Amino acid sequence: MDSILLIRRDAYDAVGGHRAIAGDVLDDVELARRVKFSGRRIFFAPGPGIARVRMYRTFGAMWQG
Repeated sequence: MDSILLIRRDAYDAVGGHRAIAGDVLDDVELARRVKFSGRRIFFAPGPGIARVRMYRTFGAMWQG
């Protein structure tokens, strides 16, 4: 089952957002770590029924990503 990481916008901005973790391979893990260590809360929820996403449609697009 896929999960979704929900972070309030103010917390996202306070830790520098994705710009601050641009070089990290596991950007979701690093973003969650930074939010948690900043004293803010994170919430993991089951993804089905909340959102549906498809990051890459082909292997070539995944490789470029």
